[in-house]
Amino acid sequence: MKDLQLFLRKVVLRKLHARPTGTDGLDTTMDRETLAILEELESEGATPVQGTFPTSVVPRSSTFPPFSLCPQIEIFNKLVLEDFKAISQCRGRDNLSRSQRQALKELRSIKDVVIKPADKGGNVVIWPTDMYEREAFRQLRDREGYTPLPRNPLVTFSKLLYEILDRAFQQGIIPQKIFEGLCVKAPVIPTLYLLPKVHKDPVTPPGRLIVSGMGGLCDPACKFIEYYLHPLVETLPSHVRDTTDVLRKLDGLVMEPDMLLATIDVESLYTSIGHTDGIRATKFYLETSNLKPELCSLVLELLEFILTHNFFVFKDRYFLQQRGTAMGAACAPSYANLFLGFWEREVFGDGAG
Repeated sequence: MKDLQLFLRKVVLRKLHARPTGTDGLDTTMDRETLAILEELESEGATPVQGTFPTSVVPRSSTFPPFSLCPQIEIFNKLVLEDFKAISQCRGRDNLSRSQRQALKELRSIKDVVIKPADKGGNVVIWPTDMYEREAFRQLRDREGYTPLPRNPLVTFSKLLYEILDRAFQQGIIPQKIFEGLCVKAPVIPTLYLLPKVHKDPVTPPGRLIVSGMGGLCDPACKFIEYYLHPLVETLPSHVRDTTDVLRKLDGLVMEPDMLLATIDVESLYTSIGHTDGIRATKFYLETSNLKPELCSLVLELLEFILTHNFFVFKDRYFLQQRGTAMGAACAPSYANLFLGFWEREVFGDGAG
């Protein structure tokens, strides 16, 4: 029911606030829909232009327009509600046997195991809780990477972030809606969890530390930064989008007998990037963009804040990450890619690819 209402709300709002798309001369509805899709695809990944801001951080409207504004939507809603009512009156057969249902209940009640997806391969791993916690604390004892905190720093960090955002708003760098979206009223505490690397050791697997910061203090700021960094990544000479893109680039490549194809991998890249080096690389690429200098400065200031105030909780204990960026942050992939792009530029020259 809730999903239906939210879906129809989105449809009605889109219909009410639809902007002209310059579709004069198109003969059919299908032509217009196709053009709209092409325009949307064209805008994806486009470099942000002067004066644009990410809509992903704008506070969501709570407006709920009446469906009567769109008769077709009202009829659709009525028909689906009737189907819901008919379904609720039918008692279908359980798709699980009694023993399977009981097994699920017992599995959910087990407290001495942690069930996680494998870091690679898509397998499901049942991890003894003591082994899981031991692996987490083994990595957290690295004092160059993590520092224990005596208490929850949320209040202190919130004030510091608010000062940065308020100053940017007062100086006219960001509009009010963006300012309000970047200020999280009731942030959640970021939580640490591990993904088992069973491809490295299936018996006592090491874990990949992931900080789940969705809804956290820095979550909107990460999305704000990602909006400006991601298009810069796509300009890197060595950038590849996915496997299909790699195959397309290799298509037609003539290999000489004495040539070799080689790859390199960076161990624990996200958590190994020094803050100074990462910010220097990001600054270099931001300065080559068409963004205003004051907006570039704000992005860098927010990035530095996120890197130096990345805290999380694990087993009721608070930690601050001292090096690298958290895996799980929205801007982490682009930040790491720009760092490697800058490294390639220094090692191989401007045309690295």
